[in-house]
Amino acid sequence: MSTPVFIPLVDPKASKPNYPAVLALGFRPFYLLGALWLVLAVPIWMVMYGHGLITGSHLQAMDWHGHEMLFGFAGAIIVGFLFTAVKNWTNQDTPTGWPLAGMAGIWIAARLLLMTGWSEIGAVLDVAFYLLAAAGIARPMLRSGNKRNLFFIALLGVFACVSGWQHLAAMGLVGGLDSRALMQLALAAVTIIVTVITGRVIPMFTSNAVAGAPVRKFVWLERAAIISVIALALLSVLPVPASLFHVTALLAALIHGWRWWNWAPHWTLQKPILWILHASYLWLPIGFVLKALPTSWTPMAGLLSTHALTVGVIGGLCIGMMTRTARGHTGRPLHASRAEVWAYSLVLAAAVFRVLLPLIVPDFYRLWTSISSLFFIGGFAIYVAVFGPWLMQPRVDGRPG
Repeated sequence: MSTPVFIPLVDPKASKPNYPAVLALGFRPFYLLGALWLVLAVPIWMVMYGHGLITGSHLQAMDWHGHEMLFGFAGAIIVGFLFTAVKNWTNQDTPTGWPLAGMAGIWIAARLLLMTGWSEIGAVLDVAFYLLAAAGIARPMLRSGNKRNLFFIALLGVFACVSGWQHLAAMGLVGGLDSRALMQLALAAVTIIVTVITGRVIPMFTSNAVAGAPVRKFVWLERAAIISVIALALLSVLPVPASLFHVTALLAALIHGWRWWNWAPHWTLQKPILWILHASYLWLPIGFVLKALPTSWTPMAGLLSTHALTVGVIGGLCIGMMTRTARGHTGRPLHASRAEVWAYSLVLAAAVFRVLLPLIVPDFYRLWTSISSLFFIGGFAIYVAVFGPWLMQPRVDGRPG
């Protein structure tokens, strides 16, 4: 009887990369940096909001807060996700190693400089980061002929343009759209990315993980969902009757609500790593319903709608995808631990306190906002504590990435 031969899954003679594990794939540095920045930036905003903190930057108060939540936090997570996903979609390399470290350094420098008297340099780096990110995914897509996802390159380009426009407007160098309109354009770009990605992954994850789940997808509904977001973005900056905007927002809410229900969310209640994605997406139609409310009913409808999309949709989907992606790409099982469930719950509670309670009891608006901020910080602090060490270490299964 012959002795069985053990064949290792990974060649022990293979050369090891000359960079740390945190630079092995895009999600590693940018998930960690994005979560860390949120944990730091939200308290800074609380001091600005509550105590009138003024920095040397050309971005102050609400402008800085909105910019850093979208272009700082959300932008880092989106780039980390795309660098990782595009590698899978194309089987081509996206930035890793020291080029990836250089991009992370540019992102960090932009965040720091945008709080100082050298904020103009930070603005240049801020725009450069998104142009480099667009180039980072363009190369593998064009090499592989992956035409289906080319629009992500354009969306990162839009991010760069809107960020640059906001900086120039804050410096008084250009006129036209005000800061609120520019933030809505940036938020629309993120919402388009969210709409496309969720339509691909949430139904697939649900069907794969829950046997018999009656998940349905309709091509026309998927297209209508994307078109509705684009239409709302255009109507938000064009001089159109308010009634047209409100009707379009209500129609968008119905489209996205129906889309969400077709994904069988009620079948995922026993799987936290799934229900966080469904629960977060639900804030999208809620946000559109709030946009549809006339200001005569509630003057805060627009502000609450924005935070339904930022805290509820973006915050919730980020924490959900960051845990799932990091688990899968570090070789760990796709099962949320108790700590992760706490993180999910805190982020969703932050959305409730930031959006629904001010709508119901507006007299305690500052209190609800403060509690929401603490919950939001807590959720992502848990991510940093649990996943930070994993992101800094090689995969537990010995595979690259």
